[in-house]
Amino acid sequence: MKTIGLIGSFRKNFDEIVAIKQYFQDNNLHVNNPIGNNLTKQGCLFVRCHGDNENDDDSMIQTKAIARLFKCDLVYVFVKDHFIGKTTCYEVGRLLQRGIPLYFSEKPDDFPLYIPSKRIISKEEVLYLAINGLETVFYSENNHPNEKLENEIICH
Repeated sequence: MKTIGLIGSFRKNFDEIVAIKQYFQDNNLHVNNPIGNNLTKQGCLFVRCHGDNENDDDSMIQTKAIARLFKCDLVYVFVKDHFIGKTTCYEVGRLLQRGIPLYFSEKPDDFPLYIPSKRIISKEEVLYLAINGLETVFYSENNHPNEKLENEIICH
């Protein structure tokens, strides 16, 4: 069974992210992030999910999330109104360096790296790729000036 992680602005879009999580679970994929379906701490910059240890500080919650994401076969970045936020930008950078396949629901405006158009896909397309095979090299088209350099610095 393939394992998928979901990231995005949990603070702004948690209900939509949970709906995508349910879609993947209904189609026999394991989703290991987010760990819960409800928020237990809202109205702050770093929300908590049901399942997070309430005694953990923000840095421990983030470290645990990264550890879960590093175990994923792919990560889907939920982008709404072209926004992902600082924490998601950080996570995307870590995942790129780790070589975890990444896909985005739309192009974020607040992310400073080039994203190939083939990496912007629907949840249905993510499901298809998860079942039928993933392209693991993020920058593979080599039709953008950034791709060659990015491929040189990403660990594969």
